[in-house]
Amino acid sequence: MQYAGLELREIDGSYYFDDPALAATHDGKCQKQALREKFMQHHLLKESHSLKHPSWVNVLPAEVRRPMREYGFTTYFAPTPPFAVMNRLHDHAKLFVMTGQYVYTTQPYGVSLEDYQQMEKLLQPYGLHVDISYLDAWHNPGSTPLIVVSQVQLRLTK
Repeated sequence: MQYAGLELREIDGSYYFDDPALAATHDGKCQKQALREKFMQHHLLKESHSLKHPSWVNVLPAEVRRPMREYGFTTYFAPTPPFAVMNRLHDHAKLFVMTGQYVYTTQPYGVSLEDYQQMEKLLQPYGLHVDISYLDAWHNPGSTPLIVVSQVQLRLTK
């Protein structure tokens, strides 16, 4: 089965985003700095220095994240129930900036089609772009797909 331009793997009747053939070409769990730098250069990204936690709240409009703020002017946010999928998929995450727009990336293990579609359905009404790639991943490529949630459209490698 395919979704978002990628071949999915079926395990016990559920579909997952992973590519065992690509994973076999990399030597285990670690970040490939050269791949990360290549991704940043290709998309003209700079690392964000935002202190908001979790970092994915930066891509949300202010009126959506405001009720999640834990107290006062803190940088900590307690996501409301509809955003639980974001916490499940928040692993090996980075926040970037491109011309004043935020680009959030995450590379979780075991991404199911169901979770990915839930993320798309949740975020697209806010004008956010959600995409996924095996080839652009830099943390254990093949085992952890790169998921990008951004305020600006990026063209990922399929």
